[in-house]
Amino acid sequence: MTSRLGIKLRSAVEEHRSGNLAAALKVYDGVLAVSPDHADALHLKGLVAFQTGVSDEAEASIRRAIELRPGEVEFRANLASVLLRQDRIDEAEQTSTVGMADFVTLKDVIFHVNGTGWRQTLENRGPLPNHRTAHAFLTGELTSISDNGQTPSKCDWSPVSFNPTVSRNFFIPSEGTSIHTASSARMTPGKAKVWIRTDDATHGIVPEVTERETAP
Repeated sequence: MTSRLGIKLRSAVEEHRSGNLAAALKVYDGVLAVSPDHADALHLKGLVAFQTGVSDEAEASIRRAIELRPGEVEFRANLASVLLRQDRIDEAEQTSTVGMADFVTLKDVIFHVNGTGWRQTLENRGPLPNHRTAHAFLTGELTSISDNGQTPSKCDWSPVSFNPTVSRNFFIPSEGTSIHTASSARMTPGKAKVWIRTDDATHGIVPEVTERETAP
């Protein structure tokens, strides 16, 4: 049975990576119906919830996966991302101190900004105590984990920022240009710091959007 579940999960992960979240979720739920404590299925179900904005469900699923496999760095990194989306920075940092790598590297990165949340923040009517809405995040395929604790070299890596009062997109401060995708990125789990390779700085750049009316 275990091997059959593994095959199903691998197939579902391909659907997940291609953006077919509903199909992937159906398989994850099917696996959990047979094996409720399947850590990978719980984690992956939590990622779907995270990607679709259901933060409570994402947190619950990923926390359960961590209970089952407490040493899994990827689980903890993704829980930190869920907490950061809710502006729960202190909790995210606490999560990142337990078995969390200093840096992770991702490939085929997409930078996401939710237009509704962006407008709520600008209009000072978000649901959080500071009237903001956590609505910016990035996704990609994990390629490496590092514990060296060294900030990426300024010669090789450019910082990426997100400030909803400046732009509705992620942007490269040194160039003042928006960025939606990158071939690779490094980030510090739980600390909301992201860099892209300097030689990748023009990849995915689009004209800056400054008018509120143009937001989706």
